[in-house]
Amino acid sequence: MEREVPPVAEDRPLKVQRLGDKGEPGITGREAADGDSSSSDPWGSTDSVPPPKPNAGCSIAKLQVAWAETEYKNWTVNSQVLYDVLLNIPLDWPSLTVEWLPGIVKCSGTSVVKQRLLVGTHTSGVEPDALVVMQVELPLGPFEESQKNEYKERGDYEGFQFGLSSYKVKVLKRLPHPKESNCARHMPQRPAVIASCTVDGRVLLYDLEAAGICEGPEASLIGHKGEATSLSWNIYREGYVASCGAEGTLAVHDASNALQSKPAGGSKSLFLAEQEAGSNSTCWAEADLLLAASEDSVVSLWDIRAPPTKSVAKVLRLYDRRRLESCAHEMEAHGGSKASVVSFSPYKPSLFLSGGYDKGVSLWDLEQIGADQDPEDAEDGPPELLFTHGGHRADVYDASWNCEDNFSQMVASVADDNKLHIWQPKASVFFDSESEAEDDGVHLE
Repeated sequence: MEREVPPVAEDRPLKVQRLGDKGEPGITGREAADGDSSSSDPWGSTDSVPPPKPNAGCSIAKLQVAWAETEYKNWTVNSQVLYDVLLNIPLDWPSLTVEWLPGIVKCSGTSVVKQRLLVGTHTSGVEPDALVVMQVELPLGPFEESQKNEYKERGDYEGFQFGLSSYKVKVLKRLPHPKESNCARHMPQRPAVIASCTVDGRVLLYDLEAAGICEGPEASLIGHKGEATSLSWNIYREGYVASCGAEGTLAVHDASNALQSKPAGGSKSLFLAEQEAGSNSTCWAEADLLLAASEDSVVSLWDIRAPPTKSVAKVLRLYDRRRLESCAHEMEAHGGSKASVVSFSPYKPSLFLSGGYDKGVSLWDLEQIGADQDPEDAEDGPPELLFTHGGHRADVYDASWNCEDNFSQMVASVADDNKLHIWQPKASVFFDSESEAEDDGVHLE
C-alpha cells in the first residue's frame, strides 16, 4: 500500500530512512537496542508552551507545523499523568500493521512479563521486506514502594518508562515478505498461523511453529486482481479468512485446507464478490455474514452462503445491522482526516478504538453516547470519546488491543514516524470509581 505524503512538510524527510542510521535505536535483525534512559526527559523538553499566534509573515503551512509542535510538546508535559504504561519503541522502518499475539510468560523474580507482537516493514525497496515477530517486556505494575527508587532515577516514579524503552525488546523471528504487508493477523483457533495481505493481491500464510529459519510462506491464497488491503479471520469457523482488495473484490478462503494441500499457484477462493469501489476493511459479523467498507463510503453486508450479487468517510458512523438503511449515530473523529483503523475491544462490546491520519488514536465507549457533560469536558469532545493518544508524529496506520485479560486496556499502535507505541491510559479513563479500577487491576499468579 502506498503511503500518503502529508500535505504539510514536517521536520522529518519524506524519503524513507533508517532511524538507526541517525544514532537512534531501532529494530535490527537480531535485537532492538535499549533506549538511552539517562535523560530525565526522553520525550523532549517539558516546558509547556502556548499555542502559536499568526503573524503577517507566517504562512498557513508554517502555522500548521507550529501548532502540531505545540500540541506534541504539551502532550509530553502531561504524558506522565495520562498513562499507566507508555513505551516508545523505535523501528528501522515504518510498519503498516501491528497485532498482539496471545500468550504471556512471567519472568521469575522480576516485575515484568514477556509478550509477542507482530509488525511489518515498509522499506520502499531499499531492503527486502519482512514480517517481524517481536518480544517485548511489559510491567506487571504498579510497583511496590521499594521498587520505585530504581525507576525514579530514570525520571519515572511510577515504574513505567516514558520515552525510549529501557525494557528489553528483541526480534524472535523474521518472515520474508514480498514488499510491504498491508495487514497481518493470526488465526484465533491456531495462533501460530499468520495471514498477510500483499501488494500483488495474494494472502500469504505463515506458520510460526515451523522449525528452522523461515524462507517464505507455507501457502498462498489468490483471488484479488490488485492489492489485498485487509483481512479478517472467522472466529466461528476455524480456518476461514476473508480479505478485501483495492480494486473492490471481497474473497473468502479456507486457509486450513490450503495449508494441507498447498496447491501450486495458490489456493482459490470459496467466495468472491465484486464491489463498485475499492475496499479497505472487512470483518465477520456471524459465521456466514461478512461486512466490508469501501471507498465510496458504503458498508455492505454479504452472506457467503448465497451467490454474490452484485470515497473514504471522514466521520465514524454507527449502524444497527437490523436497520442498515439509516445511520444510528455519527461521531466526528480525527479532525476531518481519514480514519485508517477501527477495532472493537475483545473484552467490552461497547469499547472501540480508531486511528487516523491526524496522528491520533482515540478510544470510544458507545455506552456513553448522550451522557451528561459539564461545559469544560464538552470542549474536549463528545461524552463517548474517552481518550486520545497523541504521541505519534505522523499518520497512524494500525492499532491493536492487547489480547490478554491482564492487559485488556493496553493498545499497540504504529505510524509513519517509524515508531511502535505501547500504551495504557490511566484506569480512571475506563472506570467511574477507584474501587472499580482496583477490581480490574492486573493479577498474575
